[in-house]
Amino acid sequence: MRTTLVSLSLLLVAACVDGPPEPTPGPGMPPAGGTDGGPVGPLLAVATSDFTSGALAVVDLDRRILDQRVDVIDPQAVVRVHGGRVYVLDQTHGVLRIYNPQAGWRPPVEIAVGSAQVPAAQTNPHDIHVEGDRAYVTLYGAFGSTLITGDRAIGILDLADPRRGLTGFVPVAVAPRDSDNNPEADRLVSCGGRLYVTLQDLDRNDRYRPAGPARLAVIDPARAQVLGYIQLAGHNPTAIAVPGGDCRQAMVAHGDDQLSAMPTGRGGIERVDLTGMRSLGLLVTDAALGGNVSTLDAAEPGVAFVSLLSRRGMEFHHEIFAVDLQAGQRSGRILGPMNYVPAVRVTHGQLLVLSAGFAGAGQLRPGLYVGRADGKPLPAQPLDLGLPPISLDVIPR
Repeated sequence: MRTTLVSLSLLLVAACVDGPPEPTPGPGMPPAGGTDGGPVGPLLAVATSDFTSGALAVVDLDRRILDQRVDVIDPQAVVRVHGGRVYVLDQTHGVLRIYNPQAGWRPPVEIAVGSAQVPAAQTNPHDIHVEGDRAYVTLYGAFGSTLITGDRAIGILDLADPRRGLTGFVPVAVAPRDSDNNPEADRLVSCGGRLYVTLQDLDRNDRYRPAGPARLAVIDPARAQVLGYIQLAGHNPTAIAVPGGDCRQAMVAHGDDQLSAMPTGRGGIERVDLTGMRSLGLLVTDAALGGNVSTLDAAEPGVAFVSLLSRRGMEFHHEIFAVDLQAGQRSGRILGPMNYVPAVRVTHGQLLVLSAGFAGAGQLRPGLYVGRADGKPLPAQPLDLGLPPISLDVIPR
């Protein structure tokens, strides 16, 4: 629901830049890791936005430099990397851009995430997974739209023929207590030949409150069909991670009713047995953590890095913590408070925190915060990307 609420204030930027600028040193970054002079850090594709304009940036974490404006993009965008290509979802207008870094990034291929029955601007795509020439896209539905239902929750694109737009759908069952007929398909993660989709099961007729515990849909991407559902214990999944990539288990973050920012015990961190297709229950609740879990990442099974949302009067605060998943206990604060944290990411032994929005009193300023993923506080000086970061993914070197 985060992007749905933000979408009310976002506008399209139709301008186009002539080409990427020369890389510039990133201010405020800690020293690069490694002692042998070789590359140790990844390249990042980052969507940035101040809610009225957006840009695609590329960050080299090894050399601590960046291209601030590879291209102008929609202010509400999701970035994913598959097979060396960078996929940028324009959520406002329902358009997919595909960039090839090896070919100088532009011009990108554009595909409308829509069809004659479902206009692209009504789809509000949230995530994408690519299998060969086929792409699966979760369709959340634009604010106020009723065109996205369970039958149209996951769209299929033919990347070999961009003119066709959506060529089909993977139907998803709607939860019994969800009166809006939309399962709110959100995040995608692929592992072991299966595609797992978080279904938030929010009720738009009840101010986007959870209609009950959420689910994971399990999809066979080769046959484009649902194999089954994993009933979850938590409410409103906001992120999913597969620690170690061994495909045996997943960690799911649950935000519950984020608008209230009041922990109820129905959110937190849940462990899911992917092999047995069953939930192992909430490892730790939002009440025990002291805040709603707005996002999560976990590189190893024993530790997760989370952003906790709390409310102080009329202000919302996001703070970063490490959580010991065996003991169910959180560390001291690693970073914060911040106005909005769209994502945390663990990669190459580093913890990346995206700080967006507009800093309030006592809050850290927007930017990309980087430090070692060891549970210790991150440097409080971010890399300034020109605009606040809202989504990122890793580009293979």
